[in-house]
Amino acid sequence: MGVRWGFITALLVVGAALALWGCAFDGAGVPAADGPPTKPDKGIDARVDAPLDAPLDLPPDLTPDLHHDAPVDTAPEAPLPDLPLPDLTPDLPLPDLMPDLKPDTLPDAGPDGDLGPPDAWVCPKVCTNNCAGNVCAMDCSLGCTCPKGMVCTTSCNGLGKCLGPIDCSAGTDCTVNCSGGACSGDITCGTGKCEVTCDGSCGGAITCAKASSCAVKCKTLACSGPILCNAPDCDIKCETGSCNGGISCGPAASTCKIDCTAAGACAAGGVTCAASACCILCGNLSCGGALSCKDATQCLISCPHAFCNTTCPTNCSTGCGAASTCGSCW
Repeated sequence: MGVRWGFITALLVVGAALALWGCAFDGAGVPAADGPPTKPDKGIDARVDAPLDAPLDLPPDLTPDLHHDAPVDTAPEAPLPDLPLPDLTPDLPLPDLMPDLKPDTLPDAGPDGDLGPPDAWVCPKVCTNNCAGNVCAMDCSLGCTCPKGMVCTTSCNGLGKCLGPIDCSAGTDCTVNCSGGACSGDITCGTGKCEVTCDGSCGGAITCAKASSCAVKCKTLACSGPILCNAPDCDIKCETGSCNGGISCGPAASTCKIDCTAAGACAAGGVTCAASACCILCGNLSCGGALSCKDATQCLISCPHAFCNTTCPTNCSTGCGAASTCGSCW
C-alpha cells in the first residue's frame, strides 16, 4: 500500500515539474511580443536542473505513510523440533470372548454335547427344582418332556395326576414314580439308566428302546399297557395282577429277566424275548398268555402249571429249561 502511494506521488511531482519547466522556457528564451526579453527565474531553473536522484522537497502532507508497512523477514525458517508422536494405538484390555463355563449350573451334555451358549443357558420351565444338582424334577401334570441332555425325575400320586405322556427320550437318566392311579399316558425312557416304578398306576406303554439299562417294577394292579425293553440290560418284575398288557425284550438286549411269579401276573398279553439270554419265570397262577423265546440265543422258561404255552429257541431240540443246553438263568 505504501509503494502505491509513493508511485502516485512521484507522478504528481513530475507533472508539476514539467509544467514549471514549460513556464521557465517561455520566460528564458522567448522574447515578448513587444518589449525586451523577460528575466528568467533562476529559482525555478534551479529546481528543474536538479539531479534526478536528489531528494524531493515535498510538502509534509504528500509524504507517503510508510511506517505501517511491516518489514519483511527474509531469514530462513528454523527447522521444526522433533516432537514425539502420540500413541494412537494404546494398549487396551481385550474383551473376554471366552467366558468361564459354570459346570455347577449346566446340565450334563446329551449325546451330541449341544448345550447352546454357556452363559445363555437357563433352567427350563418344566423343571420345578431350578435344576439343582443338574437334575430336572419335572412337573408332569399335563404331560412333560425331559430337556435335552438332562437327568430327569418325576413323581405322580393320585387318580388323574400326570395325564399326558412322560417323555425322557431327549434326556439321559430317567426316574419315574407313579402311584394311586396316576400316569395314564405313555412313559418313554432316555439314553441312560431308566427306572420306572408303578403302584396301581401306569395305564400307557412303557418303552426302554434306547436306554443303557432298564428296570421296571409293576406293583399290585399296575402296568396295564405294554412293556418294551431293548436296552442291554432289562429287568422287569410284575407283582399281583400286574403286567397284563404284554412284555417284549428286543434283540438289542443282552440279558432280559422277566419275573411273573406273583398270582395273576402276566395273565394276558404274553411274554416274548429275543435277547441273547432270556429268563422267564412264572408261578402257579400266572402267565396265562403265550411265552416265546424262539429268537433268543439262550432261554429259560419256568412255568409249573399245565397251561403254559411256550416256544423255545429253534436250536434247542430238548426244549427250554435248566436241564437243556439252552437253559440259563442268573
